[in-house]
Amino acid sequence: MRFKLLFLASALLTALVFSAPPPAFRNQLDVLQKYAKNIYPDSEDMQKKAVVTLRYLFRNREWNNAWYWHRIDDFLRTGGLKSASNRAEVTILDAAGHLQQYQVIEDVAYSRPSLDKIIKNNKKDVQKHNRLKDHEILAEPPWLGRYPDTHVQPEKKDLFRGIPRPLTQQDLEAELGDSWQRASRSNQDGRGKRITDLGFGK
Repeated sequence: MRFKLLFLASALLTALVFSAPPPAFRNQLDVLQKYAKNIYPDSEDMQKKAVVTLRYLFRNREWNNAWYWHRIDDFLRTGGLKSASNRAEVTILDAAGHLQQYQVIEDVAYSRPSLDKIIKNNKKDVQKHNRLKDHEILAEPPWLGRYPDTHVQPEKKDLFRGIPRPLTQQDLEAELGDSWQRASRSNQDGRGKRITDLGFGK
Protein backbone atom coordinates (compact mmCIF):
# COMPACT_ATOMS: atom_id res chain seq x y z
CA MET A 1 0.00 0.00 0.00
CA ARG A 2 2.82 2.35 0.89
CA PHE A 3 4.53 1.71 -2.45
CA LYS A 4 1.26 2.41 -4.25
CA LEU A 5 0.85 5.73 -2.42
CA LEU A 6 4.45 6.66 -3.12
CA PHE A 7 4.02 5.93 -6.82
CA LEU A 8 0.77 7.90 -6.91
CA ALA A 9 2.37 10.86 -5.15
CA SER A 10 5.31 10.82 -7.55
CA ALA A 11 3.04 10.77 -10.60
CA LEU A 12 0.86 13.49 -9.14
CA LEU A 13 3.85 15.68 -8.41
CA THR A 14 5.14 15.33 -11.96
CA ALA A 15 1.78 16.29 -13.44
CA LEU A 16 1.20 19.26 -11.17
CA VAL A 17 4.67 20.73 -11.19
CA PHE A 18 4.71 21.29 -14.91
CA SER A 19 1.03 22.14 -15.40
CA ALA A 20 0.66 24.83 -12.73
CA PRO A 21 2.15 28.18 -13.75
CA PRO A 22 3.73 30.30 -11.00
CA PRO A 23 1.49 33.04 -9.60
CA ALA A 24 1.92 36.54 -10.99
CA PHE A 25 3.66 38.79 -8.49
CA ARG A 26 4.61 42.41 -9.05
CA ASN A 27 7.78 42.14 -6.98
CA GLN A 28 9.07 40.69 -3.73
CA LEU A 29 7.05 43.19 -1.69
CA ASP A 30 3.86 42.01 -3.39
CA VAL A 31 4.58 38.41 -2.31
CA LEU A 32 5.04 39.44 1.30
CA GLN A 33 2.02 41.74 1.35
CA LYS A 34 -0.30 39.00 0.11
CA TYR A 35 1.01 36.57 2.72
CA ALA A 36 0.78 39.13 5.55
CA LYS A 37 -2.83 39.92 4.65
CA ASN A 38 -3.66 36.19 4.69
CA ILE A 39 -1.97 35.43 8.00
CA TYR A 40 -3.29 38.51 9.84
CA PRO A 41 -6.59 39.23 8.04
CA ASP A 42 -8.08 41.27 10.88
CA SER A 43 -5.12 43.43 11.89
CA GLU A 44 -3.57 46.01 9.60
CA ASP A 45 -0.98 46.76 12.27
CA MET A 46 0.20 43.14 12.35
CA GLN A 47 0.17 43.04 8.54
CA LYS A 48 2.60 45.95 8.49
CA LYS A 49 4.83 44.34 11.12
CA ALA A 50 4.79 41.10 9.14
CA VAL A 51 5.73 42.79 5.86
CA VAL A 52 8.71 44.72 7.22
CA THR A 53 9.88 41.69 9.22
CA LEU A 54 9.66 39.36 6.22
CA ARG A 55 11.50 41.92 4.08
CA TYR A 56 14.27 41.78 6.67
CA LEU A 57 14.18 37.98 6.71
CA PHE A 58 14.42 37.78 2.89
CA ARG A 59 16.89 40.65 2.56
CA ASN A 60 19.43 38.77 0.43
CA ARG A 61 19.58 40.60 -2.92
CA GLU A 62 19.11 37.36 -4.85
CA TRP A 63 15.52 37.18 -3.61
CA ASN A 64 14.78 40.24 -5.76
CA ASN A 65 15.12 38.15 -8.92
CA ALA A 66 11.71 37.63 -10.50
CA TRP A 67 12.13 33.87 -10.90
CA TYR A 68 12.48 33.47 -7.11
CA TRP A 69 9.32 35.33 -6.07
CA HIS A 70 6.99 32.33 -6.28
CA ARG A 71 9.55 30.30 -4.31
CA ILE A 72 9.32 32.78 -1.44
CA ASP A 73 5.56 32.24 -1.54
CA ASP A 74 6.02 28.45 -1.64
CA PHE A 75 8.35 28.59 1.37
CA LEU A 76 5.95 30.71 3.41
CA ARG A 77 2.80 28.76 2.53
CA THR A 78 4.31 25.33 3.27
CA GLY A 79 5.27 26.22 6.83
CA GLY A 80 8.85 27.23 6.15
CA LEU A 81 8.73 29.87 8.88
CA LYS A 82 8.37 27.13 11.51
CA SER A 83 11.92 26.02 10.75
CA ALA A 84 13.16 29.62 10.60
CA SER A 85 11.68 30.93 13.85
CA ASN A 86 15.09 31.15 15.53
CA ARG A 87 16.89 32.68 12.56
CA ALA A 88 17.37 36.28 11.47
CA GLU A 89 17.55 35.48 7.75
CA VAL A 90 16.23 32.98 5.22
CA THR A 91 18.81 32.25 2.54
CA ILE A 92 18.06 30.70 -0.83
CA LEU A 93 19.78 27.52 0.32
CA ASP A 94 17.57 27.42 3.44
CA ALA A 95 14.44 27.67 1.31
CA ALA A 96 15.69 25.15 -1.25
CA GLY A 97 16.46 22.68 1.53
CA HIS A 98 12.94 23.05 2.90
CA LEU A 99 11.25 22.71 -0.50
CA GLN A 100 13.36 19.70 -1.56
CA GLN A 101 11.09 17.64 0.67
CA TYR A 102 7.64 17.01 -0.79
CA GLN A 103 5.53 19.84 0.59
CA VAL A 104 1.84 20.67 0.87
CA ILE A 105 0.33 24.14 0.94
CA GLU A 106 -1.12 24.50 4.44
CA ASP A 107 -3.39 26.89 6.30
CA VAL A 108 -1.28 29.96 7.10
CA ALA A 109 -2.66 29.86 10.65
CA TYR A 110 -0.21 27.04 11.42
CA SER A 111 2.69 29.43 10.84
CA ARG A 112 1.27 32.37 12.79
CA PRO A 113 2.97 31.48 16.12
CA SER A 114 6.33 31.22 14.34
CA LEU A 115 5.89 34.57 12.61
CA ASP A 116 4.80 36.14 15.90
CA LYS A 117 8.07 34.92 17.41
CA ILE A 118 10.15 36.13 14.45
CA ILE A 119 8.55 39.58 14.65
CA LYS A 120 9.28 39.80 18.38
CA ASN A 121 12.87 38.51 18.17
CA ASN A 122 13.93 40.78 15.31
CA LYS A 123 12.08 43.98 16.18
CA LYS A 124 15.15 46.21 16.68
CA ASP A 125 17.02 44.98 13.62
CA VAL A 126 13.89 45.24 11.48
CA GLN A 127 13.41 48.87 12.48
CA LYS A 128 16.99 49.65 11.42
CA HIS A 129 16.61 47.79 8.12
CA ASN A 130 13.18 49.11 7.11
CA ARG A 131 13.23 51.88 4.50
CA LEU A 132 9.52 51.90 3.73
CA LYS A 133 7.31 54.74 4.88
CA ASP A 134 4.24 53.69 6.84
CA HIS A 135 1.83 54.36 3.96
CA GLU A 136 3.99 52.32 1.56
CA ILE A 137 4.08 49.10 3.55
CA LEU A 138 0.69 47.79 2.41
CA ALA A 139 0.25 49.92 -0.72
CA GLU A 140 0.02 48.05 -4.02
CA PRO A 141 3.56 48.02 -5.42
CA PRO A 142 4.47 48.90 -9.02
CA TRP A 143 5.81 46.32 -11.45
CA LEU A 144 9.40 46.45 -10.30
CA GLY A 145 12.02 43.77 -9.93
CA ARG A 146 15.11 42.20 -11.38
CA TYR A 147 14.23 40.07 -14.36
CA PRO A 148 16.41 37.37 -15.93
CA ASP A 149 19.59 38.55 -17.63
CA THR A 150 19.16 38.25 -21.40
CA HIS A 151 22.65 36.77 -21.66
CA VAL A 152 22.15 34.05 -19.06
CA GLN A 153 19.19 31.70 -19.17
CA PRO A 154 17.21 31.70 -15.89
CA GLU A 155 17.52 27.92 -15.50
CA LYS A 156 21.29 28.30 -15.22
CA LYS A 157 20.83 30.65 -12.28
CA ASP A 158 17.79 29.14 -10.59
CA LEU A 159 18.94 27.16 -7.54
CA PHE A 160 15.44 25.69 -7.27
CA ARG A 161 15.64 24.06 -10.69
CA GLY A 162 14.26 20.52 -10.45
CA ILE A 163 12.59 21.08 -7.08
CA PRO A 164 8.84 20.39 -7.40
CA ARG A 165 6.18 22.96 -6.56
CA PRO A 166 4.07 22.20 -3.47
CA LEU A 167 0.74 20.40 -3.69
CA THR A 168 -2.49 21.87 -2.36
CA GLN A 169 -4.55 20.14 0.33
CA GLN A 170 -7.32 19.69 -2.25
CA ASP A 171 -4.94 17.90 -4.61
CA LEU A 172 -4.01 15.41 -1.92
CA GLU A 173 -7.54 14.84 -0.71
CA ALA A 174 -8.80 14.32 -4.25
CA GLU A 175 -6.08 11.81 -5.13
CA LEU A 176 -5.54 9.97 -1.84
CA GLY A 177 -9.09 10.10 -0.48
CA ASP A 178 -9.54 7.89 2.58
CA SER A 179 -5.80 7.60 3.23
CA TRP A 180 -5.50 11.37 3.61
CA GLN A 181 -8.70 11.56 5.68
CA ARG A 182 -7.41 8.87 8.07
CA ALA A 183 -4.15 10.76 8.50
CA SER A 184 -6.10 13.93 9.23
CA ARG A 185 -8.30 12.22 11.83
CA SER A 186 -5.38 10.48 13.53
CA ASN A 187 -3.63 13.76 14.24
CA GLN A 188 -5.24 17.02 15.31
CA ASP A 189 -2.76 18.85 13.09
CA GLY A 190 -3.22 16.42 10.20
CA ARG A 191 -4.04 19.00 7.56
CA GLY A 192 -0.86 20.88 8.36
CA LYS A 193 1.37 17.86 7.78
CA ARG A 194 3.97 17.62 5.05
CA ILE A 195 3.84 14.71 2.63
CA THR A 196 7.00 13.35 4.25
CA ASP A 197 5.12 13.10 7.56
CA LEU A 198 2.68 10.73 5.88
CA GLY A 199 5.39 8.47 4.52
CA PHE A 200 6.04 10.07 1.14
CA GLY A 201 9.51 10.84 -0.09
CA LYS A 202 11.11 8.23 2.20
